[in-house]
Amino acid sequence: MNEQSTPDQRSVKTDPVKPGPANANHRIAVVAAIMAIAACMLILTRYKSASAAQERVTLKAEDLQGVFAKPKIQELVDRLRKEVTFVFRQGDYATGETQCRALLKLLPDDPTSLYNLGCSLARQNKPDEAMTQLTAAVEHGFRSPDHLSKDPDLDSLKQREDWNQLLEAAAEPFTPRQQKVTIRPAPIHNGVAIVQESNSVWVPAQRLIHSFFRDGQNEASDKPIATGFDDASERLKQWHEEGTAAGHAGVLYDNHDADHSNLDWKRYPQLARIEYSDAAKRHSLHNGVQTLLHFNGIVIGNSSTAIVSSPFWRSQARLAYTDGRSPTILAAQYFTNHLYFYPEHRDYDPGTNGKGGYGDVFPANTPYVIVSQGSSYSDREFMDAIAATLAAFRPETRKLLAEKAALMPTVQMIFRSSNSQVRDKQDYLTGLAHPAVFQGYQIDKLKMVELAHEMQPDSVPPIAVMEVVDEDKFEVNQDYFDIGPREELFTTPAAIARVCQSLKQTRQMTVSVKKSQELSGKELTFHWSVLQGDPEGITITPTEDGTQATITVKHQQRRPIQEGSLMESSRVDIGVFADNGTYYSAPCIISFYWPENETRTYHPDGRIQSVEYKTQDKGGLYADPAIITPRNWRDEFEYDSQKQLIGWTRIRGKMQERFTADGRLVTETDSSGRILKAVDVIYAAEKNAQGTPILKQTAATTDVE
Repeated sequence: MNEQSTPDQRSVKTDPVKPGPANANHRIAVVAAIMAIAACMLILTRYKSASAAQERVTLKAEDLQGVFAKPKIQELVDRLRKEVTFVFRQGDYATGETQCRALLKLLPDDPTSLYNLGCSLARQNKPDEAMTQLTAAVEHGFRSPDHLSKDPDLDSLKQREDWNQLLEAAAEPFTPRQQKVTIRPAPIHNGVAIVQESNSVWVPAQRLIHSFFRDGQNEASDKPIATGFDDASERLKQWHEEGTAAGHAGVLYDNHDADHSNLDWKRYPQLARIEYSDAAKRHSLHNGVQTLLHFNGIVIGNSSTAIVSSPFWRSQARLAYTDGRSPTILAAQYFTNHLYFYPEHRDYDPGTNGKGGYGDVFPANTPYVIVSQGSSYSDREFMDAIAATLAAFRPETRKLLAEKAALMPTVQMIFRSSNSQVRDKQDYLTGLAHPAVFQGYQIDKLKMVELAHEMQPDSVPPIAVMEVVDEDKFEVNQDYFDIGPREELFTTPAAIARVCQSLKQTRQMTVSVKKSQELSGKELTFHWSVLQGDPEGITITPTEDGTQATITVKHQQRRPIQEGSLMESSRVDIGVFADNGTYYSAPCIISFYWPENETRTYHPDGRIQSVEYKTQDKGGLYADPAIITPRNWRDEFEYDSQKQLIGWTRIRGKMQERFTADGRLVTETDSSGRILKAVDVIYAAEKNAQGTPILKQTAATTDVE
């Protein structure tokens, strides 16, 4: 089979409008470039009650029509593809055929689905039908004769007379079909910008809907900049009168909770509001975490909602950090002038296992969003402060920042350095300035607008970006146990996150910030610091010029996030800052998160001695089932005289099982205990009565002698 997919190719044509957005293809290309850099590991969406094929049958025809249906179709396609991969690995080719045919009803010309359908038919001894589908796959863009030749699913076809013709066709150059789409940027009328089919386009490679608006400059120009009477608003009025404040022309507000917790937009009359057409609302594009739409303007938005009624309860921010696709989208938003706000709800409250709260359960910390302490409405004062800050920039400064992908990084720097707990520049380089969640009472709106207004185009903050140069790699089912590789949560330009399931006591990662940008022509220096975690177990070794560092982190247990704090976490955050001598950048953050549902014991030399896993109902601490599959057992590890791992004993109550050093289950030994036979082990998730996935272990059928 083939597990790769071929994205659609399309270009976008916009009708000329003045004033209007930048060229649509250019804007889409910018987002594509950022998303390519921010490509992250795909964490499978599991534990669905019905298969994607069954769900597709229940959808009405209108649910699959139009631009706004595309995200739902893509979700179904992704789930079906995962199901196809799973059933092929199980050898269930009849079900694989059914799933491939369901995929082709959603994407009739998809070469991957056509290819896999051919494989399933070949495995079922239907050679003529298989060749028909494989030929169609090649006609629609499948181009890998080498894959065809080596695929064991197709062995039954390789002696056919038409096999070589298929290989030759697959080797021919292929020109992807270019689909031209014409969209008309919608006008902003009476301060409202409406998302509708005519001004929106689906870009499959990005899995985003792009909606386009005219910039609204003329409509905003004759309106006051602010109507409030607080000190920050008075400053805005003064600067607007002088002509030195950018105001909100070209700025959009995107409420994404069906008007549940709106920014008080009447305080900012120049600000345009995004509204959703009935067609968009039918597909729920107006509610929840905002990772499906992208706009051609400066955007602030919020969703004061959370997932509250399942074992996968979480804030919208934690959902975005753990769903596999969204961190890449968040990075693209951050570097294309979008910033969203979400409450933490129950993800950041002192306590244990719901007694008071659960502590800090975020597996990552990023500069991409602002997460507010509290639930509904707690995001409003943050939005108000950021809206005022955007208006306070000088027009030429904000224009430069927006064009150079630096606006929201600069806004984050202003926000984080202005909060009341940050007393000086040195505090900005500590965890005081960069918690996973922010407190509303610490906002200093006046300081924020003043800092924004004083920035000149020739002196602005740098942009810090990073990439992983090298890191320790760990093998699933040997170094840790789960349903598949799950340590890499995401890798993006300003945030990296790892879930440390490996039982190795220490891990290393080398990170480079050489691609950071300085817009003012000044020389950059870099600062690396521990924002959260036990500094005694963390070593940061930078190169002489500071553009690269090797981070060594020891296993960390749950502890207060700051000395004296009631909030506890098992996450380590490392911050990296670019410094041009005038301003620090917004942080890049590297997060290491240790599961809290386990208790580890190490030998003095760092070798793992034992680990015990407990689910909550057995007295263990909460573990996020989206990134860690809960389980109940204890492993005790054995070593030879040279301190080399021999294997381990797994204990469940009175039952004990022996494993080899490479993770195979011992099934037979001789009288002296020497291993005669061992089998591979398959780990899968099964739901318990509460709907929570539990890790189950199954022995493979093939013995290894």
